[in-house]
Amino acid sequence: MASLDQTRNETVNGFPEKAARVTVRLLWGFARIFSILVLLVAWEWLARSGTFTPFQLPALSKVLERIWSDALSGDLAINTAVTLYRAMAGFLIAAVGGVVLGMAMSRLRLARWFFDPIVSVGFPMPKIAFLPVIILWLGVYDVSKITMIVFDAIFPVVGATVIAIQGVEKELLWSARNMGAKEREILWQIVLPAALPQIITGQQVA
Repeated sequence: MASLDQTRNETVNGFPEKAARVTVRLLWGFARIFSILVLLVAWEWLARSGTFTPFQLPALSKVLERIWSDALSGDLAINTAVTLYRAMAGFLIAAVGGVVLGMAMSRLRLARWFFDPIVSVGFPMPKIAFLPVIILWLGVYDVSKITMIVFDAIFPVVGATVIAIQGVEKELLWSARNMGAKEREILWQIVLPAALPQIITGQQVA
């Protein structure tokens, strides 16, 4: 009987504590999205106040209405698929090409002599400045957009690959050579596995 009363008391006393935890979580969740809600309300208010033209800042309600109509007509799915195709194709080319180029620059003195100035100059430059030239040369369709993505994403991959390979411990390479490993075996079995985390970080940045 005593144990039953104790269980009831723990249930009754624990209910306010659980309710307080739920309330705190709800308040924290609302606090995290509060700034976004304020931004959306300000967007709608500014668009309807006449400060900006509909061409400069369309109202949020109009944007959502257009998204809904495009979703019903199928245009949204088609445009999303085309955008993902361009982005993934460009990133795949930059990821593979950047790793290959970074490996070449790290292992071959001639490749480093030729590509190092290009990478050093191109890395900090704003890539969007080349967009008019790329469109002028390649048009306005998929090739120019994929080229722009590759041009923008390949530099972080190259830089991360070069730094990662140069950072591999020399003792590992010396030990592998002393045990008779060939350069190709050293590259695939030691250098790349050791450099892979930093290479993946460069691809994440890209």
